[in-house]
Amino acid sequence: ALWGTSLAGGHVLLAAEALGGSVRAVVSQCPSLDGKENLKYNFETKGPFLILRSVIAAVTDAMRGLLGLSAAYIPAVDVAPNFAVLILSEAEQQSYFAKHPINSRPPAPYLGGWENRVPARFILTFSKFRPITAVPHIECPILYVQPSWDSVVPNHLIPVAAQAS
Repeated sequence: ALWGTSLAGGHVLLAAEALGGSVRAVVSQCPSLDGKENLKYNFETKGPFLILRSVIAAVTDAMRGLLGLSAAYIPAVDVAPNFAVLILSEAEQQSYFAKHPINSRPPAPYLGGWENRVPARFILTFSKFRPITAVPHIECPILYVQPSWDSVVPNHLIPVAAQAS
C-alpha cells in the first residue's frame, strides 16, 4: 500500500501507476493532482506578486545552472508574507515542522539531512506534475481524503480523480 499527503498524495498516484499490480491500495490525502491547477490556485489565493517572484527566482536559478554555477535555493516552507514554495499560516507551519524529527547531531537540523530549501528551478517543472493523468491507469483501490479547505492545493479536482478511478 502507498500513502501520501499533498505533493506526496500526487506522487503515490504516479508510483501506483508505475508499479502496476504490485500495489494493493493507495491513500491519497489532500493530493496535489495537477501542477497547472496548483499554480492557478496560488495565483488566485496568494496574488500575482508571489507568482512573479517565483518565476524570477526559477529563471535566475536555471540560468545559474546553464552557466555551471551552484543552485540558487529558496525555502521549501515559510509563512506569509515571506517567500517559499509552500506558504502556510503560522499554525500550519508549526504543525508541518512538528512532523519532522529533529536531528540530535549537527549540521542538519532534521533527521535524514532534510533541509528547508529547494532549487528555485523546481518551479519551472511543476506545471508538468500531473498525477491526475495516472488515475485511470491505476489497478488498485484508491482512497481520496478531501479536506473542506486547503490553503495550498485546490480541492475541486479530488472528486474528478475519484470519478476517474
